[in-house]
Formats: sequence, structure tokens, C-alpha cells
Amino acid sequence: MRSTVRILSILTLLFLWNGLIPATLHAQRNSWTVDDVRPLTKLPWLGAEFRPLDVILDEIFREPDALIRYAVLDGYLSMIPVEQLKEAYDKCIILEGSQVPDQLVELLLRIWSRRDPHACWEKTKTLFELVGIEHGFLGYDHYGETITVQNRDAIRASRYWIRDRAAILGFAMGVGQSALPEGERVRLMKECADLWFARFKTWPAERLSEFYNARQRYSDGKLAGFLRAFDSTVEQIQQMELRPQDEEERANIEISLRRWLVQEPQAAAQILDRVARQRKKLLESVRVELEQGKVPYERLPVSFPSKEWLHLWRTLDEKGMQDWARNQKSSKDELTKSVRALLLGRVEADTRDQWLKEAAEVDPDGNVLENLFFEWANWEPKQAMEAAIKTGNIEIILDVPRACVMNGFAPFNTCHGNLGFLREFDVRVLSPRFSGEDLYDWGTEAMEAWGKIDVGEAARYGVDFLMKVDYVPRSRLITLFNGQSEDLTDTGDIIDRTFCCLRVWAVVRPDEMKAWIPSIQDPAMREALTYILEHPWGTGENAN
Repeated sequence: MRSTVRILSILTLLFLWNGLIPATLHAQRNSWTVDDVRPLTKLPWLGAEFRPLDVILDEIFREPDALIRYAVLDGYLSMIPVEQLKEAYDKCIILEGSQVPDQLVELLLRIWSRRDPHACWEKTKTLFELVGIEHGFLGYDHYGETITVQNRDAIRASRYWIRDRAAILGFAMGVGQSALPEGERVRLMKECADLWFARFKTWPAERLSEFYNARQRYSDGKLAGFLRAFDSTVEQIQQMELRPQDEEERANIEISLRRWLVQEPQAAAQILDRVARQRKKLLESVRVELEQGKVPYERLPVSFPSKEWLHLWRTLDEKGMQDWARNQKSSKDELTKSVRALLLGRVEADTRDQWLKEAAEVDPDGNVLENLFFEWANWEPKQAMEAAIKTGNIEIILDVPRACVMNGFAPFNTCHGNLGFLREFDVRVLSPRFSGEDLYDWGTEAMEAWGKIDVGEAARYGVDFLMKVDYVPRSRLITLFNGQSEDLTDTGDIIDRTFCCLRVWAVVRPDEMKAWIPSIQDPAMREALTYILEHPWGTGENAN
């Protein structure tokens, strides 16, 4: 089954990349599950065989550690022929899996304009048209908040838009590092600045940063050093100091420890023990400062193991991982909990029941059991939800949709499969036991991520939930949607997230929304949704 899903995923990407799917269809979610995530242990472009651009990019975007992913992407895009950069840009946007890929856009423009400034400038000029919805979709929970865009038709024709206009400045930053003669560099940067002022009438904002900008985090020399970590041998790794000076060195250590595991998968337990002893020694050296809360980051040992490392261990030696988990004595131990969470859906029922029983008994307050379920739902939300319902514990049940997106991996595309489960789960199975009030916090975090991945799908999910669950009277929802009442604005729950998604969806994909509304059975609700479709922009009462 998994191979069939993967084949269909590849075919879908091929259709998208070759323009064979109509422009009106902009589905953003991929079909990846957590099993399709692949922590990198080698640079995907190395090897004797020729590997196409799309295959290599696919491998890079399956890396779940954001800093590692985008540093490797920087390294790869810095070496491919410049003629491929436009194609690479388009494919990266698809693989990112977000309708607002601002930080990725900045990174791609920075690399592209450094290597081929003139071609990149032609692309950058079109991006000014895609700036809009700058408060973020959650900023429009009231009709008084006006939605603004630079070019409505351009955004509707595009698979993404740019929330933070600073993303465009990636072009100027890259041009400044290019090999163009000084006069030509200045001319292009001035042209960019002139268009900026003509469009936005403001001084350029600060550029984006975070983990996407490997060039900000890694100088050329440090980036090359990071990429060399993929060549680490076991002997070299065993001599490493596991005390990162910064996040970049943390990523280097992570890669090295993965390399150790991939070279000696049967030695995972010994690796854990050896690293634990080194960590204990390093922590003891700063014990007094720790107690005083004065230890700077660079003096602390690396946090280990990461979720990515554990995921890799399960991939390489699941039997050994299960044997290790069965032999652990304390269910309170954080590492034991994380390893068992990875395995709960794969061990026999007796073992699973025993682990859940131990977690429940070891902590009368229930925190250990709740945390175990949360981590299990990171990996296998369907199975975790089935088991959570059997407990009758509403807090554990509510944690499952939360865990669907809070899976410990930063990039959005790593949670797409979990959102697919949430979309298919019929919340009415909870109704006999729990009231709408019990489900107050259902899906809040999931909707916050979902609205950035596919705002239309998030809106449809929110409406479906609110129509199925007796959360608030439907008449109150209708008066919120049609602008007759404000008593449900800014509720901080699935109601305002749904309303925000509906408004933004009506702006960016009105044809999709128009085609969907007739599927709603309630005539009054159809009329209220039609009101949003026809009046999404807002009144501007709260505009500054």
C-alpha cells in the first residue's frame, strides 16, 4: 500500500510540475506520513549514478530538522547549473507544502540572485504582485479588520502568496554578494528599491532569518564544514566534544551522531549509553552554575537523542529498538517514553497494553500517560486516537489533534499526513460521551498550522466540525458569518480560526469556495457562507 501511495504522490508532483493540473486547483497537502520522513545521513547528490533535480530535492525536503534541511538545500542550489535555478525554485515551493512560504522564498531568492541576478530579478518583479494578507490569516477574526493584497488576480492564479514583504529582500541581499560589476549590482538593487517604494510607500523591513537562512547562520567556510559532517567516520565522531557552541554546531553534531548510527545500527544502545555518560560528565562540570541558572548555551551538552535520531534508529533496526524498550525499567524516564511512543503502534497488543498500564501506574497525576499518548499521536494519530477514546480521558483525546501538528519537526510538510487523518476522523464518535463544551479546545493548534498549509481545506474542516458538534448554537455561528453579530469574534478557539480561514479562502480561492458551498445542507448556513464569499474584504473599521 505504501509503495502505491508513494507512486501516486510522485505522479501528482509530475502533473503539477508540468502544468497538467488546472490553475484553479491548488491543493497544498502532500500524502506523506511520518514514515515518509527521511533524516539525512549522506548528501543526496553524491554517488556514481546520475540523480535528477527533482529526486534530490525530494530527499532534501524529507529531512525533518529545519536547520539541516535548509543548509543542505543551500549547499545543493549553490552548485547546480544556473539554468536549473528557476525550475528548482518552483519545485521547492511545491515541496515546502505551505501557501505562505515567506522564509523559503527569501532563501531561494538570495541563492538565485547571488548566482544569476538578472534571471532572478525577472522572477522577483512578479513576487511584488503576490504580497498580501499581511496580518496572517489569524488577523481577520472581525469584519472590521480589512484584508489587503497587492494584486488579487495574481494571488488567485498562484499556488502561494507572500505574507511578509521582507521575503522579497532576499533578492537584494543575494545581488550584493554576486559577481556582477559594482555598477550593475547597484543598478539592480536600486531598481528593486524603487519598485519597493512605489508599491509599499515604506522603508524596507528587516529581512527574515530563522533557520531558513543558512547563509546568515553559516559563512561559506562554516557551510562547507557542515556539509563535511556527512563524511564523518565512527572514529572521528567518538572523539567529538558534544558541547555545541551554537545551533549550527548542534546541527553538525546531530549529523555526526546519525552517521555513527547508520554505520553501526546494532550499536544504538551503546551509542546512547556513551553519549549519556559524556552528557553527565559535561553537566557535572557546570552543576553549580546550573543550580544558579547561569549556564550559557555554549557550555551545555547537546540534547540527545533527537526525534530524528530515534526515527532513524527505528528505520535501521526496529527489532533492536523494541528489545531495548522492553528491557527498560522506568516508564518515567524521558528516553524510554519517547522510544516506546515510536513503537506503540508496532508492538503486539499485550506489550502495548503493558506499556500503557505502566505509564498510568507510575504517576497518579496522569502526566506520564498523557505525555506518552501525545508522543504516540505525533507518529500514529489514528491508532493513538483509538486507544485514547478507550481511556475516556478527554485531556488525552484533545491532545491527539494537537499532536498532529506539534510533532517535534519544524517544517510544515512533515505534518501533512497527520492532518489527513484529522480531516477523515468523524468527531461525532465522541458525542455520546462528551459534550460540545468538553471539546472546546479541539483542533485549535491544528487549525493554526492548517491555515498556512491549505486555508481552504482548513476552512472546510472547521465548518464541518462546527456543524457536527453541539459546540455553540448554529444560529450564533450564522450571525457571526453574516456580520450581524460580533459576540463570537476573537474567541481563541476553532470558531475564530474557522472564520478567519473562510474570509481568507474567499479572497484567494473564491471559485473553490463557491463550488463547495452547495454541499452544505443547511440553507441558512449556505446563505451565511455566501455572505462571507461575497464580502470577505472587511469594512476597515479597525484599520490604522
